[in-house]
Amino acid sequence: MKNAFVNLAIPFVKLTEPGLVPKKKINEKVTVTLWDIWAHEITKSTTFRQLFEILNQQYDLHPRDVFLKAQPVYMEIMYAKKPDEKKHFLDQPIIKVLEIQKYVDLTINFTLNQESQEIIKGIPQVRLALK
Repeated sequence: MKNAFVNLAIPFVKLTEPGLVPKKKINEKVTVTLWDIWAHEITKSTTFRQLFEILNQQYDLHPRDVFLKAQPVYMEIMYAKKPDEKKHFLDQPIIKVLEIQKYVDLTINFTLNQESQEIIKGIPQVRLALK
């Protein structure tokens, strides 16, 4: 698709075409662009643990922190020394923590593996749609 710019003061017409979207390679399985959204359908009984397992299997990345807009929903560091509370949080249904009408867009920080502390930049938002 091309755009045309016409300068009426001088006889000049310029045709432009949008460039390709830059792609970023995260790992061997995942390449993302600026416009990507990772969409997943969940049920009313889906837990954070199940969501994390799905994301880990599909993208080969370790989910670490979850944010709704700028508000933290889950941060791994908060539960570092509280394994019982972490287990309780991860095993409760997502809709108990988040108000989901049709869908919700979450920002999830990922690391390459569970031992890594380096958060990967450029990960798209995760859209959870209620079935």
